[in-house]
Amino acid sequence: MNKHYILASLCVLSLTLTACGSDDDHNDTMVVTPTPEPVPTPTPEPEPVFEPFIYAVKVTNITRGQPLSPLAAMIFNGEYQMPQIGEPASVALEVLAESGDNSQWLQAAMVDEHVYMSTSAEGGPLLPGASTTVMLEVDPGAEVPADMYLGLVSMLANTNDGITMLDATDLAQLQVDESASWTTLSYDTGTELNSESADTIIGPAAAGGLQEGFNAVRDDIVDELRLHSGVISYDDGLMGSALSEAQRFDNPVMRVDITRMQ
Repeated sequence: MNKHYILASLCVLSLTLTACGSDDDHNDTMVVTPTPEPVPTPTPEPEPVFEPFIYAVKVTNITRGQPLSPLAAMIFNGEYQMPQIGEPASVALEVLAESGDNSQWLQAAMVDEHVYMSTSAEGGPLLPGASTTVMLEVDPGAEVPADMYLGLVSMLANTNDGITMLDATDLAQLQVDESASWTTLSYDTGTELNSESADTIIGPAAAGGLQEGFNAVRDDIVDELRLHSGVISYDDGLMGSALSEAQRFDNPVMRVDITRMQ
C-alpha cells in the first residue's frame, strides 16, 4: 500500500475526531428560572362599628303639691355607686337636695370614669301631674359596654332637703323598642333640719320668705340618707311651717317610663 495514501487517511481521521470533540465542548444547557407567583397583600380586618344606645326616659310627677327640680340623669357601669341609705350625702347631693341645682352633681359625674354619660332635663321644675322626656345616648365606640345602669335624681321643691331617685336600674337587657316602667320613692338627705319654714324652702309654697337654697351648715338630727317621713305642714300643727295639707305626699312620687329607641 502506498504510504502517502496511508498518511492522507490518518489526517482525515484525525480531523474528523477533532471536529467531534469540538461539538462536545460547545454543547451548553440553558436553565429557565420560573417567574414567582405574586404574594397577595392581606386585607386588614375592618374595625367593628357599634351603633349608639339611645333611650327615651319619660318622667311624670305623681305628687299632689310637690314640684320636682330639673332631673339629673346618668348612665354608668357597675363600678359606680348611687347615694346609699345610711351614708352621709356628698356636697354635690346636698346642693341638689337643698337648692334644686344639679350642676355640681352632673360635673362630678362627668369626670367619673365609670359614668358613660350624664345630662339634665330641660326646662324648669316639673309640676305635679306633668311629664317630661329626656333622651339619653351612649356611644360605645369600638366595644359594647358589658353593663349599663340608669340613675335619676331630683329635689322635692317644697321640702327642706328631700329628693327622689332611681338607683342603678339595669338597662343591659332592654332590647330595641322595648319599654319598662318604675316608680321612685322619696328620701331625706339628712343635711338640713325639716323646719318647713318659708326661709329654708325654695318651692312656691314658701313665697314671701327668704327661700334659702344651699346652706353648708348641716343641722339635721341625723347626717345620713334615709327614707323621707313626709312633711307635717301647718295644718297638722307644725308652727312656722309654710306648707299646708296640699304639699303632703306619699310614696311613690315619680313614675319613670324607659324605652330603648336604638
